[in-house]
Amino acid sequence: MGMPRANVRRLGAAAISVGMLAAAACISLPEPPGQAPACTAGQYTYCLCEGGKSGTRLCRDDLSFDACKCDGAKDPSGISAGGGRSRFEEVEPRPEEPGAVRLSDECKGKIAVLASASNGTEVFAGVFDGSGRWKTAKASSAALRGTPRGVLVTNDTVMAVWRAKADAADGTDAQTTAWTTFKAGQSTLSGPELLPDVVLAPGAATPALVTSSSGTDVWMYYAHRAGASNAHAIWRRTYSAATGEWNAAPEAIPLPSGEDRIGPPAAAALKNPNATVLVYAKNGGQVIERTWQGNAWSSETKILGTSSSYKDSAPALVALEAAQGPDLLMAYVGTSKQLLVTSRDAQSKQWKAPVILDAATDATSPRLLSLPGGRAILAWTTPNDELVYRSYDLASDSFSNQSPFVAGQRIDAASSPSLVRARCGGAEAMVTYVNKTSGKVQFLRYGNQKWEGPFDVPIDPGTNALTFAGAAEVP
Repeated sequence: MGMPRANVRRLGAAAISVGMLAAAACISLPEPPGQAPACTAGQYTYCLCEGGKSGTRLCRDDLSFDACKCDGAKDPSGISAGGGRSRFEEVEPRPEEPGAVRLSDECKGKIAVLASASNGTEVFAGVFDGSGRWKTAKASSAALRGTPRGVLVTNDTVMAVWRAKADAADGTDAQTTAWTTFKAGQSTLSGPELLPDVVLAPGAATPALVTSSSGTDVWMYYAHRAGASNAHAIWRRTYSAATGEWNAAPEAIPLPSGEDRIGPPAAAALKNPNATVLVYAKNGGQVIERTWQGNAWSSETKILGTSSSYKDSAPALVALEAAQGPDLLMAYVGTSKQLLVTSRDAQSKQWKAPVILDAATDATSPRLLSLPGGRAILAWTTPNDELVYRSYDLASDSFSNQSPFVAGQRIDAASSPSLVRARCGGAEAMVTYVNKTSGKVQFLRYGNQKWEGPFDVPIDPGTNALTFAGAAEVP
């Protein structure tokens, strides 16, 4: 099984694939900073307006650009050039079922959940309201096309980003990135809002999120499709917690000449010293590590060879919270479709040879969560859809045996799970998923060395069968 993919439709004889927005909608995409933007007569490209919003401009027959249009009108792709903001509107939740497991009231106003159908147009949200109740809402745009990723922005606010549906002018299902924030005590989430200039490369994973080395911003890394050549590059976008806005333009990560075809990135933030580690796969198959420290990137360091590389599924990369031993842990689906794990020694900065955890073909994208004391949890869905996990032990630098989340109970998930830090009710971790059997959005919580649940989120998707789900939790 792979992760469910968005429908791919055809325009004439040309296939419209994920991220190939320019080809499908007759627009060109922004080039990396420092490069002259391609101008093809009759085509549009994004341009920047006051306040960092995106506008559009037309390439004339003489290969010069018209003035940038910043009036918020839709560009030829159908994605709002003004930011693509919509709004969550409250809807009735499903009635609570008799005997349902109830969440502790300590978590009231602290947990938010997102969900969508793989072929739907809406994104649903739920916020825990105490006494077993949830406030549910939906937005009519920015539907999830992958499992959301989240990060703590401030002490009381979290952010989530995801691959999102964005209708092109001909009705096809293009993809960009959408985001939302959730603040403790709020009854719903902000937005959701599209980032129309964050155009994902074909087959790209959900962007990686990390707190910046200064601790005041959020950095988003993603594989961007640059121009019509189908070449990939890694770009970084910065969100300011102080202003609540994204920076005016993405920053391209400098790459060696001629090596611009890059696989999905993963990123992790180290605390001692403050640094961000970026991992990505090159087109030739090697896996590369680079470090941002101070105000510059290190040179490329090859950490894995072609026999241990990955291609389509982004790795799960976390920094371990321990004073000694390995400082980074990575899990990924290799080109052989096996689930592999490796760790980096904190002193030598050398990576161990990858170890196979699941030899079954086509395991879905894994999720890793770092916990205090150098512990970690790895969760994924097997090829036959079963949701399973392993625990990481720092002392032995190894994982426990594969186990179901609930002893004696099989849980089948519709896609890759979401795995985040739990911050209330005595729990440390929370895994969220769509139950493939019942169609419900559910989650389990880990505390006192055991998993509790599953808990139901009473989102009512109508006639759609939900596929993707994710959660965020504030302290």
